[in-house]
Amino acid sequence: RPEIALWVYISRFVMMDTLAWVRDEELRRRMLNKSMIVYNGVDVNALRRVRDRVVRELGIDEHSIVFIGRLMEYKGVKFLVRAFRRVVNEVPDAKLHIIGDGPIYGDISNIIALPRPKAMEVLAESAVLTHPSLYESFGMVISEAYAMGKPVITHRAGYAVELVEEPKAGLVVNVLNEEEYANAMITLLTDKDLYNKFSQRASLFAEEELSVEAMVNGYVNAYKRAINNA
Repeated sequence: RPEIALWVYISRFVMMDTLAWVRDEELRRRMLNKSMIVYNGVDVNALRRVRDRVVRELGIDEHSIVFIGRLMEYKGVKFLVRAFRRVVNEVPDAKLHIIGDGPIYGDISNIIALPRPKAMEVLAESAVLTHPSLYESFGMVISEAYAMGKPVITHRAGYAVELVEEPKAGLVVNVLNEEEYANAMITLLTDKDLYNKFSQRASLFAEEELSVEAMVNGYVNAYKRAINNA
């Protein structure tokens, strides 16, 4: 069997989830010492060009929230739809865009199925991305939202601690709690100071950690480390 010099994971959450299944403590320690994280990168500059064009042509709907993702049970879209009914009671002109396809497509009303480039235009025009997935290894659409300076609302799950809570670029809530989820959306649609703080942190986190350049540098360092460990 070949000797593995280095394990590279797409997130700390995936790394810890993987190592949790290793029962041998000594093996788990050795694997941890030979592990590193490299986030999947997005083209930050390209996404910002989309944002700038959309903002120039259409502006930003400050009361709009968007979900982009596969329509499956664990993605939490049904919790989003139910919570949003409370949002419109407090913010009457609030809008919700749901973009995607999947097994529960027929269970959700007002679905918009769009190709990815068009989805990015809707994201650019929207104020907030919500990502209520109950489980996620990473969440590429969060990176895309951050590149455009969009705060994110996610479920309180492992991936959200790493991608939202720690960089302080959005709100992490229990989406199964309809009231708590709705209040988070209302907060980001109405509290401009908080929104602007999250927006600035999202942009900075995208540049420093989630760009293609950061990913390339991460893999270069991974190869160097693997060679040194070999």
